[in-house]
Amino acid sequence: MIDGSHTILSSTNPDADRAFLRDVLGLPHVDVGDGWLIFGLPPSEVAVHPSEKNDVHEFHLMCPDVEAFIAEMAKHDVPCSDVSDRGWGLLTEVTLPGGGKLGAYQPRHARPEPARTPSTLYPSLSYDDAPAALDWLERAFGFQRRLVVPGPEGTVMHSELSLGSSVVMVSSARPDQGRLSPAGLAGVNAALSVFVDDPDAHHARAVEVGANIVEGLVDAEYGARGYLAKDPEGHLWYFGNYRPGAWWDQQA
Repeated sequence: MIDGSHTILSSTNPDADRAFLRDVLGLPHVDVGDGWLIFGLPPSEVAVHPSEKNDVHEFHLMCPDVEAFIAEMAKHDVPCSDVSDRGWGLLTEVTLPGGGKLGAYQPRHARPEPARTPSTLYPSLSYDDAPAALDWLERAFGFQRRLVVPGPEGTVMHSELSLGSSVVMVSSARPDQGRLSPAGLAGVNAALSVFVDDPDAHHARAVEVGANIVEGLVDAEYGARGYLAKDPEGHLWYFGNYRPGAWWDQQA
């Protein structure tokens, strides 16, 4: 029913504020004509606060570290107010080039899972021991099984697991259909790339469970930080804080 939201910032100098969103915050954007830019935002949330009157709305950016955010703004000569502790988060106010104020805060409250964005690509993986794979993917990588359709003799005919807004399907190998586990092959020619908010924490979890880390945490020049791991049957998984498409969106 709802597939997004649209926020409007009013400004007496819209060109300057659009340049701030584009060049300083680096938000992906599209020009809908005559320099009128519409910007994409990270996953967002909405809350209802008690008020003495209706139609009072606020818009805040969210960041994992408000002090680091302020330091980054200082590099661009963008003034920020002193941090105030609001209980629910640590808040600063950014003074936009147009003179308006924009809140940015480091949340202390629990955050909901982002609303799922329908995908058109759903990886399907084959395992010799699919039930064990389901258990391992939950323990090591934090997936959550959503649907499991048992097959004959302890096999898995079909299953669906989620991590954030990602969905992957797992089933038992079907040699008669040419669907094999990498465990019986010399290697693989593909890896799954999964977005996670905190690659370091995810990496630590995988290491604790004993995952085979093929490549440790690495920072890439296009903005990604992540690591590559191999599951017990040989499928390759890359977990990082980069959403494919973000780099070339910013170059547009």
